[in-house]
Amino acid sequence: VERLERALESNHAASSSKIIAVGAADRQKQVRSALEANPAIKPRLADVIAPDAEALMTALAGLVPNRARIETIRISGDKQAQHEVAQVLIKSAAAICTAIGTQPIPLADMPILTTLQLVMVSGIMYVSGRERTLRAATEFVGALGVNVGAGIFFREGARAILKFLPGWGNLVSGMITGAGTYAIGRAAEAFFVQGVSIRDARTTYRRAKKHAAAVESAPTASRRRPGRRRLRLRE
Repeated sequence: VERLERALESNHAASSSKIIAVGAADRQKQVRSALEANPAIKPRLADVIAPDAEALMTALAGLVPNRARIETIRISGDKQAQHEVAQVLIKSAAAICTAIGTQPIPLADMPILTTLQLVMVSGIMYVSGRERTLRAATEFVGALGVNVGAGIFFREGARAILKFLPGWGNLVSGMITGAGTYAIGRAAEAFFVQGVSIRDARTTYRRAKKHAAAVESAPTASRRRPGRRRLRLRE
């Protein structure tokens, strides 16, 4: 501890650096206590980890800038960190697609939504350690049976019809788009990060789509019953 303190004092460039301590599993608490007892070291102590390469990569992933963090997570194969990044991609893409899906021009948003969904899938592929290509993302989405043949015609046709209904049509259209994007993302995360089979990924897609649609329709249902909504807010 004294040597570490002297090293920090002599290295002015280390004023903003963080420290990752390595200790055997049965001594990590002792190492942490000894380092945290020193006022010069405690603010810089990021973590105390076991002597394991995966643990080190996980600790580093939480400290480096975002660009390096993605590469670190990708190289390390840390499933938990990959899951967290995938969730950010899924939620962001679903929110954007929901907003775009509410625009009033029928079928005009199809190319934009499709591109965003494929970019989301390719991003999840990249985080999982695979090479990202729109072609591979397209093949995966097609394997889910999402936009193959008549499926996309009936789905987008239903959305187009809903947009002719003032107000509610655009809202429901956006909800359908967001739920579908979220479901595709969840299936991609299950397949590329968790390593499930394509059959299980299809099951995840169907379940996630139903769940997302139910969650997004809840606020709509509450707006139809203003009295009951105010009662819940008071509680």
